[in-house]
Amino acid sequence: LPYIAERSHVIDIGCGNGRLLGMLQDKHCTYVGIDQSDGLLAEAKKLWPGYSFELGDMETYHYGRDRFDAAFFIASLHHLTTTQAQLHTLQKVFTALNPGGYVFITTWNMWQQKYRHYVQKDPYHHSYIPYNNGQSIHHRFYYAFTKTELVALCKKAGLTILEAWYSNKEAKVKRTDGRNICIVAQKAKTSA
Repeated sequence: LPYIAERSHVIDIGCGNGRLLGMLQDKHCTYVGIDQSDGLLAEAKKLWPGYSFELGDMETYHYGRDRFDAAFFIASLHHLTTTQAQLHTLQKVFTALNPGGYVFITTWNMWQQKYRHYVQKDPYHHSYIPYNNGQSIHHRFYYAFTKTELVALCKKAGLTILEAWYSNKEAKVKRTDGRNICIVAQKAKTSA
């Protein structure tokens, strides 16, 4: 929140039910949430009337240029299967950011004890986590980033890393105790 200015224009990529808006209420942001789930978007529209939610895939969405002050990938970037798709998406978001704009990324730390055994050796970094929706079990894809790899990817997309850490709830912790990898990055305030 300290990075978000009052009345910022924000995009929430993989917004789900829009729960990020609960944190942004005091900032009076304009907001666009995109997700590829009709069901989650319907829930978001009920919970947050008056905000913009759009059906879209993060890889193919038309983000525009110099449009947003902040972009959030809260537990969403790790669903892209290849480094090329991840980089392409980050580059598109970089273009969509205003100079000085921020990118906030969280991904699951798949190297924690709970999930490490799901990480495949071939193709490396691919994981499929079972999810029981009450009727059947589905296997959801997660790319097993390391913090070093995620930092390098952001830099390759043109972003400057301001902070990078492993988290467990609100605490910054060592890799083995981290439930998530967190990144705060920024587009340069002026072009070089």
